[in-house]
This record gives sequence, C-alpha cells and structure tokens, in this order.
Amino acid sequence: MLSLEKQMLFLISATEAIDVKQLVEIYQARGVANQVVRNALTRLKRDGYVISPERSKYAITAYGLGFITAINKKSLLFDKNWDGEWLTIMFEVPETERKNRDSFRNGLLQLGFAALYKSVYINPWNYTKEVLSLAEQYNMTDFFTIIRGKFVYPEPTEIEVKRLYH
Repeated sequence: MLSLEKQMLFLISATEAIDVKQLVEIYQARGVANQVVRNALTRLKRDGYVISPERSKYAITAYGLGFITAINKKSLLFDKNWDGEWLTIMFEVPETERKNRDSFRNGLLQLGFAALYKSVYINPWNYTKEVLSLAEQYNMTDFFTIIRGKFVYPEPTEIEVKRLYH
C-alpha cells in the first residue's frame, strides 16, 4: 500500500491544481481524518514536492513530478536481470543540519533505499540522478558519497535483503 503522501502526490500530479476540500473529501470517504490530510499536505510542501500557488490549492513541483516518475519506473525494473551491483549512499551530516539530514534520509527511503546501517543506505537500482537531486534539495551535497558496486564481505543474504526490505 502506498503511503498517504505518495497517494496524494499521485492525485495532485493528475491536475493543474487541487483544492484542499477535494482531498479532504476523498480521504474522509476512506476514513482518514481531516487533520491527517492537512498534515500530509504540510509535509509534502515542506519537502518541496508541492507548492501552494493560491490559498487552499496545491500543485506538484518539478521535484515532485520527478519523484513520481521514479516511483513509476520501479515496476519496469522488476523484470530486468539484476547485475548484482548495489547503489550505496553513505553520509555523515553535522547535528546542526539535523532537519535536512532527516529529510534526506526520508527521501532515500521514499525512493526505495534500505538502511544497511544508520547512515548507509542501499538500493539494487541505479537512482544516482534522483539521489543527486535529493541531495541538492536538502543541501547535503557536501556530506555524502555514492558508490555503485558489489559487496565483498559480507554479501547480503536473501534473509538479510528480506529484513531490509520487509
């Protein structure tokens, strides 16, 4: 099941701009409280996925559209033979940048990365462009490294991968 934010982003991307009342009505019919919908919109706006061009209206940003495109691309990757290489993101961010670090980490998770360690995330697909865009958005370009390759030791087992990607 998609998270509420992802669902809302898909809905917003289908229109030029959508009114908050429409989103509230849609999600109230699904048993989601008004405030939960509004909080999700606030998070989407804070993270740069949507903008509010006028009061009570929301539109998707180029960044949000890129994110939706990356999500839609995932299903096309399922049928490809995997080359055994992982995209690995490692970062060390000063505590003064906590908010940006947490947003960056959340963005990695939204792209489908799994936390191997607290500041090491892996993904079997090559999302380098998306990660670079995410890093730029949250001013993280000076704090992370991207590596693409195979594990030497220990190679993640099937059980480990299932744990990471529950």
